[in-house]
Amino acid sequence: MNGHIRRRGKGWVYVVDLGRQSARSCDACNRKHWIEVGGSEPDECSKCGGHLGPASEERRQKWSGQYSSKADASRHLRKVLGVIDSGANPFPETVTVRDFAATWLDHKATIVRPRTLSRYRSLLAANVLPVLGGMSMAKVRVGHIRRVLDEASNGGLAPRSVQHVRAVMSGLFATAMQWELIDANPVKGVETASARRPELEVPTAAQAIALLEESKGTVWHTPMLLAVATGARRSEVLGLGWSAVDLDRGRIQIVRSLQRIPGEGL
Repeated sequence: MNGHIRRRGKGWVYVVDLGRQSARSCDACNRKHWIEVGGSEPDECSKCGGHLGPASEERRQKWSGQYSSKADASRHLRKVLGVIDSGANPFPETVTVRDFAATWLDHKATIVRPRTLSRYRSLLAANVLPVLGGMSMAKVRVGHIRRVLDEASNGGLAPRSVQHVRAVMSGLFATAMQWELIDANPVKGVETASARRPELEVPTAAQAIALLEESKGTVWHTPMLLAVATGARRSEVLGLGWSAVDLDRGRIQIVRSLQRIPGEGL
């Protein structure tokens, strides 16, 4: 993928050459309508409603907005070319929420835990994509985000889970901003009802000792002892292997956890 910087008026712009692509031109106003790969073919002009002629292969270029300096234009061009190299589409009018969500999940797979990724995927599939999936990323507004959250809440989702839906959408659109697909995150303008945190029932020292005494001689004693003595999570205790245990120094290292992923097992 090629691009270049050029002077335009009093500022600078970058131009990305997307190669030759299929397009249909309006017979009335001559506006080009590009046929996106995997997308539906336009049947009338979006500007004047005129008839579109037959498809032909034409050179396609994308021009940026104007930047005050050549260095700024060059920096943004490098970002856009990097997004293209990653397999994403940096031009919002051709990127639907569904398509970008798939790219975003692939990106997150290299960062978050498998269980967290599974939760992201589930929340998007059940609550976000049915409402916003076919929309262009650039056209999503605060009202659309509000609709997603209202439908999630009216559908019986607990306030805490509605907050999770909002958080996933916020992360999705924040990444789109970082990759310069959109100018603003529409999720920031929407708040959700506060969810009450459940009160934790923490065992007293006497109760913890009693539990350990009762568990002696069972398979539960060692994991319970580790949990009480270290404060490690259940998933971290269950993920321990002998390679993480140093009996000579009396030390263990928490280096992995055991998680159950829906549909995938342990």
